[in-house]
Amino acid sequence: MTKKLLIFTALFIVLFGNTLQAQEATPYLFKYNMHQLFESYNNAQISITLKKYDIADIYLRHLQESISEAAQYIPERNKDNTELDKKQFKHRLEQLNLNVAALRGSVTKWGELKDSTQLSQDIFNTCVACHKESRLSYLFKGHSISSLFGEYMHKVSQHVDLAVISMERKEADLEENLKLISYYLDLLKDILPEAGPSGVVMDKKDFYNRLKGIREINEEMVKKARDNKPVDIELFRNSLNGFCVVCHEPERIK
Repeated sequence: MTKKLLIFTALFIVLFGNTLQAQEATPYLFKYNMHQLFESYNNAQISITLKKYDIADIYLRHLQESISEAAQYIPERNKDNTELDKKQFKHRLEQLNLNVAALRGSVTKWGELKDSTQLSQDIFNTCVACHKESRLSYLFKGHSISSLFGEYMHKVSQHVDLAVISMERKEADLEENLKLISYYLDLLKDILPEAGPSGVVMDKKDFYNRLKGIREINEEMVKKARDNKPVDIELFRNSLNGFCVVCHEPERIK
């Protein structure tokens, strides 16, 4: 009897603890996935504008994954403690997912994306459920050239780290992360600022030469990943470090 009581108590503690953890984590998981949703939308819009439809499809897939995750963690209340209409919000997510699926379908069928205006409106309407329109209008505006340059460079670094993780875990998204590195490197061509963050004046000719070289190295890695051949990420990381010197003082790069 004592043994059964101990087992029951242990199970109760585990289950009750998990329930508390899930309830506590729900708002944060919801917020995280909604922010990931917006980031994927933003990246998809940029790649659609550039007619990089293969990259757009990657981000639209990520967007769908975030929609699916967010739907599982819809909170009871907004941040201002007002009640959130969960049924209506879930319906909005479902409609958004259908729109994204249609856009991805156009890529598969026609090799290009249909008008994505409705996607922007759907995202805006979904975000309005928790945020004020005045605040959202700022998020839907473009960025300055200098901020975009820094954002894209950090995206390159981020996907290098994700590629390393993919290799260590032997995951299938190695090629995807390498393709995204090339994508962000390409975006740097037309948004070169006059000076780097540490005040170093940009030598445009040197920048373009280095960019071309590192882009070629990464394309070779993409081919190797596609053919299931070994990829030397650390060699690329060292080359990337040298590329970063164009904007940063060497001692500031770690």
